Amino acid sequence: MITGGAGGIGSTLALLLTKRGHKVDAVDNFNNGYMENLVEDGKQICDVTPLDIRETQKLVELIDFDKTDVIIHLAALTSLPECESDPAECLSVNVAGTASVLHAARLRNKKVIVSSTSAIYEHNDPAYAPFTEYVDVKPRLMYPLSKKMMEELIQSYIKNYDMDITTLRFFNVFGPRQDIHRKSPPLINFIVKEIAANRPITFFSNGEQQRDYIHVDDVVSMIEACINNPASKQQTFNLCTGTLTSVKDIIGYAERAFEMKLEHKFEQPKEFWSGYPILKEGKPLQDFVLEHEVNKFSLGSRIKAERLLNWKPNLHIEELMIDTMRKNYELYTKK
Repeated sequence: MITGGAGGIGSTLALLLTKRGHKVDAVDNFNNGYMENLVEDGKQICDVTPLDIRETQKLVELIDFDKTDVIIHLAALTSLPECESDPAECLSVNVAGTASVLHAARLRNKKVIVSSTSAIYEHNDPAYAPFTEYVDVKPRLMYPLSKKMMEELIQSYIKNYDMDITTLRFFNVFGPRQDIHRKSPPLINFIVKEIAANRPITFFSNGEQQRDYIHVDDVVSMIEACINNPASKQQTFNLCTGTLTSVKDIIGYAERAFEMKLEHKFEQPKEFWSGYPILKEGKPLQDFVLEHEVNKFSLGSRIKAERLLNWKPNLHIEELMIDTMRKNYELYTKK
C-alpha cells in the first residue's frame, strides 16, 4: 500500500512495482496528486482509494491483512510556504497523519517505509558536509520541524512496539509526474512552467547556491531495496547522490534542453515567498529566515545506504535533468 500514491514519487513507484509483478494499492486525497499519474498507456496502474490518511479507522479497514506486505508512507504536506502559512494543517498532516498510518500498521503488524526530508538539516554547518544520518538536527521552519517531530514519533513506535519501520530522508527529488500545478512547484518544474507560459523567470537568489539532487528512479530503487533487504529494519537513510548542483547549473541545463537562451533575472531572497501575504501579517516572518532558506546548502552522505543496502544512485545529473525537463514540458503542455 502506498499513501500519496497519485503523487510524482508514489505513482512512479506504483508503476515500477506493478511492472515487476507486485500488486499495489494506493490511497491519496488528491490535493497534490492526480489521477492521470496513475494511468500508463491508457490503463490504470493500480487500484486507488480517495482517502485522507488521518481517517485512521478507514485506513485500518483498507489494509488487507493477508495480502499487504508493506506500507510505503509518502503522503505529506511538503510545500514550505504553505506549511509556514498554515502550521496547524502542516502538523496535522505530517505528524498526526503519520501517527494514523503507524497506528494502522501496528494493528495489522506491517512493515512501514516512511519518507522524511533533507530539509531537517536546515541549520547544519556546510563545513561538516556531507551530512550523515547521525548528526544532530534542529530545524526551525514548520515543514522540516514537522518532519523531525514525525521522525521522533517513528522512534517511539520502534522502541515501544519493536515495529519494522525504515525512514528515508529525501534530498531534492526531481522527475516526471511531479506536481507542476501547485503555487510553488519544485525548481525544475517551476522553470518548465514558466517556459511553457513564455514568461521571463525570476529567481530569488544569486544562482550560486548548491544542493544535492536525486532522480525519482533512484528514490524508487532505494524504496525497493528497503522492501527486499532486512538490513533496512529500524534504520534511517539519506536518499541522496552526494553531489552538488547549483541554480546556475540548472539554468544551463534548461537552455540545453530547450535549445534557447533563458530569459531570467535574480531578485532578493527576502521576496522569495511574496505570494504568501499571510506571512507578512502581524509579526512577519523575518527576512533573514527566508534568506537562509534560499541560500541553504545541502549535501548528503550516501555511505550508509551503500554499505547496508548495496544501493547506488545514478550520478549523471545533467542528463537526467535535461530529460526530465523535456518530459515535464511535454506532459504540462498536453493538459
